[in-house]
Amino acid sequence: MTITKQSPQPIQLIRLSLIASVLMFGAVSLFVHGQPSWKPRTLSPAVGYALMAYAIVAVAIARAMRSRVLREPDPQRRDSLLLTGWAVGEAAGLFGGWIFFFTGQGQWYLLGLLAMASSFALLRTTEAT
Repeated sequence: MTITKQSPQPIQLIRLSLIASVLMFGAVSLFVHGQPSWKPRTLSPAVGYALMAYAIVAVAIARAMRSRVLREPDPQRRDSLLLTGWAVGEAAGLFGGWIFFFTGQGQWYLLGLLAMASSFALLRTTEAT
């Protein structure tokens, strides 16, 4: 019996790259916060409310796109829809990371990561049968 390795599809590599970029941004933020010269900034509370609203909208968009992705017979069009949905979710992660970078308040980064993970879970490359 031989075991064959399947190489990852380009769309799966793109998905991993989107995830890695947001996680690396958080790691760089932690590194910067460890510097003695770093001082947290204060942002308007409206920025946090904007992230909360965007996180909800990002998950709602992913939920709405899910049925469209599942019905799409064309693989190229399906990949395009997946990438669009993932980009919306990634933006929530980056928005939370941006707030974390400037303020040092990690709850905003975690909220962005939660929205990103939710949109990625709703829009999977392969569906379980």
